Amino acid sequence: MLKKEILPIGSIVYLKESLKKVMITSRMITIQGDETEEFYDYGGVAYPEGMRDENILAFNAEDITDVKFRGFSDDDELELVKRMREWQSEELGISLEKEDELLEL
Repeated sequence: MLKKEILPIGSIVYLKESLKKVMITSRMITIQGDETEEFYDYGGVAYPEGMRDENILAFNAEDITDVKFRGFSDDDELELVKRMREWQSEELGISLEKEDELLEL
């Protein structure tokens, strides 16, 4: 879950082994399994169709092969991303400085 860049809502991406574009509609999502929770970096819907039923695609940053469009970003987005990175660091026990070092490898 460590990422230097967290894509904004509305970003359009391609995923591994997929010919369809996906629009990011949520971030840091949890899906409840039978006995465990699964965590994903992003949730999204097929583009341009949008949501066709109640299912969303759950995927991680490493599943993204290409970013076709970056969603809107403003001061609110930057503050939320800052808080998301802080939460990730606290939950994983890795300092932001260490996180940056890992991401540069």
